[in-house]
Amino acid sequence: MKKKFFILGLLLIIIISVFCCLHYFLNKYYNTIELKNGDKVRCIKDSKPIFYFERFKNDLVFLEIPKNWQVTELDRNYFNYSVIVYNQKNKNYSIFLSLKLDDFRFENNQLLTTELFYKNMFNQIEKKGFPKMSDFTVLKNLGKTSYGGDVLRATYKSENGELVEGIFTATLDINSKSAYNVSFITTPIGEFEKWGNIIVEKMQHVRFSEKFVNAYNEKFNNNNIILYADQESYYDFYDEINKKFPENINSEIAMQKEIDALSGYERVYNTKTNKIYKAYRGFMEDYSGLTYKPIPDNLYIEPISGYIIK
Repeated sequence: MKKKFFILGLLLIIIISVFCCLHYFLNKYYNTIELKNGDKVRCIKDSKPIFYFERFKNDLVFLEIPKNWQVTELDRNYFNYSVIVYNQKNKNYSIFLSLKLDDFRFENNQLLTTELFYKNMFNQIEKKGFPKMSDFTVLKNLGKTSYGGDVLRATYKSENGELVEGIFTATLDINSKSAYNVSFITTPIGEFEKWGNIIVEKMQHVRFSEKFVNAYNEKFNNNNIILYADQESYYDFYDEINKKFPENINSEIAMQKEIDALSGYERVYNTKTNKIYKAYRGFMEDYSGLTYKPIPDNLYIEPISGYIIK
């Protein structure tokens, strides 16, 4: 009998422990908010992606990339060297780099711009592994690099119809009918502010091997080449891009508002904790409490703590 009560007591302790753990987990990751109609919505803590970086190195290139991301060299021809790095679980997290692309068409009298290239020409490139874009929309032109290409904060739709945002650049040359220094770094919509600048900073460490540099410069040793594959050029290149991130606060606020509108969110903050959340569009119309309020403009440049979802 004592043994039976002991076992029942032990089982009860285990069950209580399990429910305590579940309660802790649920409170840790989300709580509920009651709306004025009595329905409840969830407030979920932000599960920010944690990126640990590792070195990728082969006979041609050295990169610092997020750990376990896939590296695919799309073209190993020295002058047209192209590589894409992406998260295998979600390819909308990606890094693309190409020294030169020339497999697209345009009219001789057509004005060549970085925006036009991504809107109309990038998808003409029929190479395995190249991402396809539609509805490419510029949020803001951040200025030009010293190589002449614009640096754009923009969005597009992926092949699966998912909205993607990122930073894009390319230098167009009408004489050679080519695009040089084509590069972009992308995330799912609403994610770029979390880690985009970190990736740009890591891409400053791009290096080409001595084998690559010697072969490249031997084959294309003339002053008309827009970018030599030397050891410093891409450090400077990505350093320039990094410096193009909006320095004007009003510009950054406007951009974040536009991204929220595109992704279907409105930002609110908890008046008790001052934590900021991205809530589903229409949340403030459904909510009648005093705890959550729309954020003032100055908080748009602050990081979010989570999401409020139905």
